Amino acid sequence: MKKMEDESTNRQFVEKAAAYTHLPGWTADDQGTVLAKIAAALETKEFEKFSEVLKGASEAIKTGALLTEVGEGGEPEEGSAEAEVKVEVEKLKAADAGLDEQTARGQVFRKNGALLARHTAEREAAQTAGN
Repeated sequence: MKKMEDESTNRQFVEKAAAYTHLPGWTADDQGTVLAKIAAALETKEFEKFSEVLKGASEAIKTGALLTEVGEGGEPEEGSAEAEVKVEVEKLKAADAGLDEQTARGQVFRKNGALLARHTAEREAAQTAGN
């Protein structure tokens, strides 16, 4: 009986996690399990606020608004390191449908240290120019 209740609760939180689809690094199933544990530890109003924060973060990631401020929103400039990274990430993701964006980026940078250095330099230059 307890197992059925746990599964039902987890399923409810997996459905709730559908609003956070753009948060990287975890699946809706992972989110459901974690959300159920967090909900159990928080008061209802606290959990509702926490849920709104997650929803806002997911939406910011979806629209690119989160990264626009540091110069990474929208399409990368042609010929830039970010444009090259994007091409390589797409190749990796095409070869492995289960690969998420952040993991693919990490693989690209681990394989190509020069690209990482160029990317870092371009980001630092953009941030300096923006300040």
